[in-house]
Amino acid sequence: MVRLFVAEKPAVARDLARVLGARERRGSGMLAGKDVLITWCIGHLVELAEPAAYRPAWRAWRLADLPMLPAPFALQPRPSGAEQWEVVRRALGERRVDTVVNACDAGREGELIFAYVYELAKCRKKVLRLWLSSLTEAAIRAALGTLQPAAAFADLGAAARCRAEADWLVGLNATRALTLQQGRQTLFSVGRVQTPTLALVVARQAEVDAFVPEPYWRITAHFVAADPGGGAPLPYQGAWTQPPPQAKQNPERCDDAQAAAAIAAAVESQPGEVTGVQERLQRLPPPFFFDLTSLQRTANQRFQLSAHATLQALQALYERHKLITYPRTDACVLATAMRPEAQRLLVALQKLPEMAPHAAAAAALGQQGLAARLFNDAEIGDHHAIVPTGALPPPGLPAMEAKLFDLVARRFIAAFLPEVKMALSTLETTVHVGGSAHRFVTRGRLCRQLGWHAVLPPPPGEA
Repeated sequence: MVRLFVAEKPAVARDLARVLGARERRGSGMLAGKDVLITWCIGHLVELAEPAAYRPAWRAWRLADLPMLPAPFALQPRPSGAEQWEVVRRALGERRVDTVVNACDAGREGELIFAYVYELAKCRKKVLRLWLSSLTEAAIRAALGTLQPAAAFADLGAAARCRAEADWLVGLNATRALTLQQGRQTLFSVGRVQTPTLALVVARQAEVDAFVPEPYWRITAHFVAADPGGGAPLPYQGAWTQPPPQAKQNPERCDDAQAAAAIAAAVESQPGEVTGVQERLQRLPPPFFFDLTSLQRTANQRFQLSAHATLQALQALYERHKLITYPRTDACVLATAMRPEAQRLLVALQKLPEMAPHAAAAAALGQQGLAARLFNDAEIGDHHAIVPTGALPPPGLPAMEAKLFDLVARRFIAAFLPEVKMALSTLETTVHVGGSAHRFVTRGRLCRQLGWHAVLPPPPGEA
């Protein structure tokens, strides 16, 4: 008998084929090997049917027909994928096939893509789940050895169906209702996610448009202090600060131009007295690993990349180059069983010259560096955090993909290094003029322990 693997994308199907030895191409949508067939869905190959499929009257847009509430929902092949749908449908119906393996992306949408195809094809064959977090050959072989029954992912599939049906109900009903109420002249597209998100953008833009700039002035004084050790004088600057009773949200701002000029003139060439010194130690613990959202945010801060562009580059690093694990994750930790794998990855990253000393330092910490907070099964949903796979970047890796891989690798190493210790100092200098005392504050930072900043320095402006 034959096992049929149904992947989500052709690229993943090809990776499976290399491991399974499926070298024979059958048409444009299937690969075959000994006792194995591999096909793919090209994303959402099957979708929820349009309103007219339930009732012909729903083809016309009328308020009287709303809300449209299909029971049950029906499925239809996506028109753009009709040819591949026939390939998948025939494969699912082949008599030789006794077991179907869901090899779609390991996540909620992957469950839905397969479930819709399996259901519309009226397939009743046994289903196993291939759950991949990495597309390296070793990861694929390991996953093939631990195929799980489809029932183990039933709740995930149900959540995916709820998402899809909610989108249909909200999108089609609300779009028709709003468009009809506004006179049909313009299509008002409403979506379960897009509309609340758009509302946030509009509200923020309204705040920007309503903002009225208010001028303010800053007063900076230059001081010179004697070196207690007898060396050259030590120059420093201080920012004028309002006294506590009058201090506002921004105490270093003066709202009155004449008052600012008067203060500057009064303290000109006057001696200052150090009236306060405070120092505290700031500890910055190592970061967790990246999840998708934190990685997109960091990529925007460092490289000005949009969330979409970041995800595209990450998908390439995952699917094409096999350099990182599955990127669409909301977890920032690893499974407890991955402690040995983490140590192996630290050793593998020592092959990258720019990261070698830092990866070696992290690896040398051994179990001491493998902090328990980084390995937590309870914090993992579909997938663990985004981490390197241990594969090395190929020559000619596109610049943006190279930057993102470098970021993921550095964050992985940083998670195992010691904390950063910063001494934060505040110096208060007071200039007495007549009966007035003008306070100037100088703030400084001194690194006492570089820690994980050695491999992952803060972005410019945060140092």
